[in-house]
Parts: sequence; C-alpha cells; structure tokens
Amino acid sequence: MIRYVMILLCCACPALLKAQQNTVAASLEKGKILAKPCLECHASPGAALADPLRGIRKTRSTDYIYQLIKNPMVFAAENKTAKKVFAKRGLQMPPFPDLDKAAIKAILDYFDSIPIEKNTN
Repeated sequence: MIRYVMILLCCACPALLKAQQNTVAASLEKGKILAKPCLECHASPGAALADPLRGIRKTRSTDYIYQLIKNPMVFAAENKTAKKVFAKRGLQMPPFPDLDKAAIKAILDYFDSIPIEKNTN
C-alpha cells in the first residue's frame, strides 16, 4: 500500500507543481495589469513621488496596506504612520475603492516579483 501511495505521489507531484506555477503566473499577470495606475509613482526603489511598493509587506501589515489603498485620505486622517508618510511627500494618492483584497495581493505580488535595479554608477 505504501509503495502504491509513493508511486501515486511521484506521478502526481509534477502535475501539481505545474498547476501551482500556472496559478502563480496568472496571479502575477493579473497584478501587472492592475498595477498600471501604480507604476508612475511607486515603480522603482528610488521612486520620486511615492515610496516603492516592492517589499512593502515587510514593513506594513496587510490591513494597513488594504485600508490605505481603498481610501488613503480617510486612512491617513485616522492613522499616525500613514499621516507621516503622506506629509513626507506632500502628496495624496487617489482612492481605489473597487480593489478587493485579492486584487491588492496580486498587485503587491507583482511588485515583489520585479527585480531590484542595481546602480552601476
């Protein structure tokens, strides 16, 4: 019985891995499309208008990011950290009330997939 299970797992694992890779690729493609409005301000590590989104989940909670994207002006009024971030740049970003958590996750996954540009100077 154990041998049968092992053979089944060995045969099924490549198919499961391929399916998982396809799902990740589809999510990144969705994130790339949804991220287009974000790119102008948040695209690069040295983004001049706004902090880069690459790696933002390392410093901000998912709930913080979600609320900020959904309605930045309201969130900044209620959250001291967000208020400081916006004060630093002197700008406010537009709200994106139609984005759900899955869409925001796809956008952040896309930004995290972008390789870091190395400065050659």
